[in-house]
Amino acid sequence: MKYKKTKLIIVTVIVSATALLYCHGNEACSQGQKQAAAQTQSNGSENYKNVIAYQPQIINREAPYSFNAELQPKNQASIFARANGYIEEQFVDIGTEVKEGDILARLSSPELEDQIAQAREEITRQKADLKFAESLYDRVNRFKDSGAVSITEIEKTEAERDMARAGLSALEARLAQLKKEFNYTEIKAPFDGTVIKRNINRGDRISVNDNIPMYELAQAEELRVVVRIPQTALSKIDLQSQANLSINTSLDQTIPVQFARQSGAINENSGTLRVEYSLNNQNRKLPSGLTGKIYIEPAKQASLLQIPTNAVKVVEGENYVMVINDDNQVITTPVSIGSNVGGKVIVHDGVSDRDRIILNPNALLKDGDEVTIQQANNKR
Repeated sequence: MKYKKTKLIIVTVIVSATALLYCHGNEACSQGQKQAAAQTQSNGSENYKNVIAYQPQIINREAPYSFNAELQPKNQASIFARANGYIEEQFVDIGTEVKEGDILARLSSPELEDQIAQAREEITRQKADLKFAESLYDRVNRFKDSGAVSITEIEKTEAERDMARAGLSALEARLAQLKKEFNYTEIKAPFDGTVIKRNINRGDRISVNDNIPMYELAQAEELRVVVRIPQTALSKIDLQSQANLSINTSLDQTIPVQFARQSGAINENSGTLRVEYSLNNQNRKLPSGLTGKIYIEPAKQASLLQIPTNAVKVVEGENYVMVINDDNQVITTPVSIGSNVGGKVIVHDGVSDRDRIILNPNALLKDGDEVTIQQANNKR
């Protein structure tokens, strides 16, 4: 038994020495391995509570942040018919540049034309009826003071005159409405732009209930550069500054863009804020729909935190560190981490530069455990 115990100690020392040699040159890793070796060599059941504390290091950032971006037209409209009919004439096609008010297509609507003609005939008849009712009322009303006609007769002719007037007003309103609808048989451009989609052909039947637009029109002289920025990055960037857009994801060829607007709320599904930049595209070299990268300058006081990779625990796909509070008790804290460089990772959220985190935490440690700081690695 004594021989087996001596052999176990020798093997443990060899493994620990090998690990220390492997971590040579990486201070954080070496300290974590020293702690692990010390824990292994001790037979005390509470030795795992002797820990190495580390404070996150502040790294000032000068390089811009990059995010995915999409180009969208400043104005875009799906154009539907507001009258029923058939495509009689079509004046534009995909790629046609139009001005506000230009006619895109003209509908033939025999039913609507018949309704207009019928309304005009009814108005003509109603005007004749009104003329007769007014004439009758005037004749009867002349005998009002003589007593030759009764009050009832006078009131009757007056009511008939008023009804004829009301009927004429209703028919004229109906005709005005039909004329307005007939004006919609001319499909016009709502703004200056370019036709980017055409879904109709001459002779097609068009209805106001159609779900597919006749045309889609876009204004491409100015583009929206749409960026969705994670909420964890908002405090690190200067949204108001000029940004640079790269279509081929190369910093050597970028286009300056100006901040235009931002959404007033974080999207609850994606956890991002919609931000838009304005891009002058008068030469129309860039079609809408392109994607690329936008580079936004860091905030003046933006900084990053960095911790050793062996301080991070992964539990069910989530990243955590163990923080030591003022009472030297352990608190498991979720963190958002970024790139891994030279054995250290960038921490975007979860800890501050004043926190003390445990390097290479023992699996037996749990929240509330009081620990002894065996060695402190100060950030300064």
